[in-house]
Amino acid sequence: MQEVSQKQAPPKITWEAPEHRHSGDKSQDWFWALGFIAISIAIASILLGNVLFGLLILLASVTLGLSANQKPRIQTYTITTRGIAINKILYPYKNLEAFWIDETAPHRTTLIIDAQRFLMP
Repeated sequence: MQEVSQKQAPPKITWEAPEHRHSGDKSQDWFWALGFIAISIAIASILLGNVLFGLLILLASVTLGLSANQKPRIQTYTITTRGIAINKILYPYKNLEAFWIDETAPHRTTLIIDAQRFLMP
């Protein structure tokens, strides 16, 4: 009788997906509208004496414009016996509150993870 000395690899599930849903390319008119609305609100808030809010609106609109122009990156997700890994960063099960697989949308299944951390990808 022969004994098998090889250790079996723990089971894991791996897939790739974009980091967020991309709603398509924005037209040049969309960026003009964003700029016009942001500048209008910023000018109004400065005239009303709230300079900080005006600067915050301008900063937020620039950030929104830059992020709307980027395509989502493809990330690798892995579920192992130790936890969930996103691009080789492991989030152990002890740091996760709960998870749910949402199959209500047609042609799409979504994995929802509730973590103990305030911010998690």
